[in-house]
Amino acid sequence: MKIVNKFAAEKAILPTSYEPQPATIQVDDQSGKIFDVFGGIRNDKEVGDVVKVDEKDIILPGLVDSHVHINDPGREEWEGFDTATQAALSGGVTALIDMPLNSIPPTTTIEGLDAKKDATVGRIHSDIGFWAGSVPGNEEHLEALLEQEGVFGFKSFMIDSGVDEFSSVSPEDIKMAFKELTDVAKRGKNVTMLFHAEKETKKIDEKIEKNIEGKSTQEYSTYLLTHPEEYELEAISTLIEIMKEYPDIHVHIVHLSTAKALPMIRQARADGMKLTVETCFHYLYFNSEEIPSARVEYKAAPPVRDSANNQLLWKAIKDGDIDLITSDHSPADAETKKIDKGDFLDGWGGIASLGLGFQALYTKIQKGGGLDFPIGQLVELTSRNPAILAGFDDRKGSIKKGLDAG
Repeated sequence: MKIVNKFAAEKAILPTSYEPQPATIQVDDQSGKIFDVFGGIRNDKEVGDVVKVDEKDIILPGLVDSHVHINDPGREEWEGFDTATQAALSGGVTALIDMPLNSIPPTTTIEGLDAKKDATVGRIHSDIGFWAGSVPGNEEHLEALLEQEGVFGFKSFMIDSGVDEFSSVSPEDIKMAFKELTDVAKRGKNVTMLFHAEKETKKIDEKIEKNIEGKSTQEYSTYLLTHPEEYELEAISTLIEIMKEYPDIHVHIVHLSTAKALPMIRQARADGMKLTVETCFHYLYFNSEEIPSARVEYKAAPPVRDSANNQLLWKAIKDGDIDLITSDHSPADAETKKIDKGDFLDGWGGIASLGLGFQALYTKIQKGGGLDFPIGQLVELTSRNPAILAGFDDRKGSIKKGLDAG
């Protein structure tokens, strides 16, 4: 017997509007799917008895975080599937996609993927998927990995990843991977390649070495000098040039932190390139000027930049130049983070924020400060668009008939 729960809400975020609107939502209790959605508050024979949602509350679709480092198996002391998925649910994130590092082994082979899936058994509380890894020398594994259930694409680093088992890629490595996957894309399969887009050059590194000489490693301003905006500009420029040779590959830039890259991204899109980009909650919430000394929990790569850059990122997401917002949740234990030392150059770079980001940005918007940003657009950036990136927007990301209720 089908059991349908009905919820009537004065405020719901539906696909038709960025503004909250009244809606009555029917949910199939057995499948967990949305059975139907009606505009307005309904309590008639067609709908039946409903549960009225408090008028202060807003009904949202389950959030989707497409950039999460769970580190399980192998580094469970940093984070495991049990606590990560509970943290996700606590903040309304009902689906997340795990990155191919920092687990041991990384998700760069079928065996690594199997180890990752085995680690989830009996330990997950949300829906979960995987990005596999594209690293030097694993080109022969890429097509087989993409065929596996739960794999949505690939992630690469263009700079040192911080762990030995996940090497960074050169432009030639990227071309080899793109060449391997172009035939797959031409057969109609969506091929999405994610990039940590920072790229070192000798000239930039010499400048960094000179700039940080004699400066305290407990000051965030010192760390900021070690990951200049030029790193991101160099990497994104390199990717765009490679994309011209391989137009069938969809490239997604993860955790963009500098607004200076936006003009070249806009131009690449105008030229018809399959290029999307995300930023992260911490780049929109924090400013580098406000980060206290020795507080290494604020360390991420790329880093949080200044308030002027922050405002430009907000404008970019409002204008549609940035496609989605993720957490880049990357926790580590206190010893690895160097919490006691407070050393920004030595401690692990990663901000632990799974399940906190949407609330943080919504609070910032509500407090004002010149931010005119509809909640429905924030939902689109943190739910529907991440689902589109992964290719499961037919199941997640919107309050719509036939989709998952959570």
